[in-house]
Formats: sequence, C-alpha cells, structure tokens
Amino acid sequence: MNNSILKNYYKNTQNMCSLIAITLFILICTMVYPQNSNYIMIFGKLIALMLLGYIASTMFRETSFFIKNNSKIVNNTNLSIFRTNIILNYLISVTLFLLGLYVIYSFFF
Repeated sequence: MNNSILKNYYKNTQNMCSLIAITLFILICTMVYPQNSNYIMIFGKLIALMLLGYIASTMFRETSFFIKNNSKIVNNTNLSIFRTNIILNYLISVTLFLLGLYVIYSFFF
C-alpha cells in the first residue's frame, strides 16, 4: 500500500469532516434564526447546499481514487479497518447528498 496515497486520503477525509462541522453549524443557525429575515435564511441555505455538494462529491471521488489505487483492500482480511472506513465514507457521501436534497426541499415548503 502506498503511504503517500494513504496520507493524502486521511488528510482529505479530515478536511472534509471539518467542513461537515462548519456546514452543519450553518444549517442549524439558519434553522434557528428568526423567520422575519428570509434573505439570511436563503443565503445560509445556499451556502450550506454548495458546501454539501462539494463535500459529498469530494469524499466520493477521494474514496473511489483510494480504492482504485489499492485494490488489495477488498481481498485482504488484515485490511478490514480500511474497508470499514471506505464503507463509512460512501455512507456519509450518500447521507450528505440526501441532506442536500432536504435543503432543496425546504426552499419550497
């Protein structure tokens, strides 16, 4: 397994987790914000939606790149922790995509 690819994968995953925290903070602030100011709510939701799309696509792309360059992970039983990490990254990507769809839904209802 290539160490530089592994370090890059973990660094990017750590950066994406930080961005997820920021995005969730923005979403919570826009949901709790008083309903009098719709412009701030729409602006906050748009920023959160862009961040969610960026995070989901980047995590999906990075995980796919990691699997493509380390095909031994699938077959080697000693590397099960990497398989778990990969599955969870894909799960987070799908969850963020669904959260983005909910934000889009919340614009209309």
